[in-house]
Amino acid sequence: MGERPVGIIMYTPDGYMSAQLMRPNPGHFASRDWFKATPEEYGRAASSYFAYAGAFQVEGEKKIVTHFVLVSLFPNWIGQKQ
Repeated sequence: MGERPVGIIMYTPDGYMSAQLMRPNPGHFASRDWFKATPEEYGRAASSYFAYAGAFQVEGEKKIVTHFVLVSLFPNWIGQKQ
C-alpha cells in the first residue's frame, strides 16, 4: 500500500470488526457508477485497497485478538481466522 497507507479498523461492542486499508489518492473511475467501471479500473482499485470484516474475540490473558472473517476483498480469507 506504499509508504503512507490510510485506513481504519473498528470494533463494535457486540463483537464485530471491520478493517479497511488503502493507498492514498487512488484516482477516480471514468464513470460515477461503480458497476460501469472498466476491468482495468476494477483491477487498479482492488490492487490499492484491502478490506475485511467479521466477528472478533479477545483473549485477555494471552493478549490475542482473533478476527473471524465473514467478508473480504481477498476471498481466500473468508471463513478463516486472522
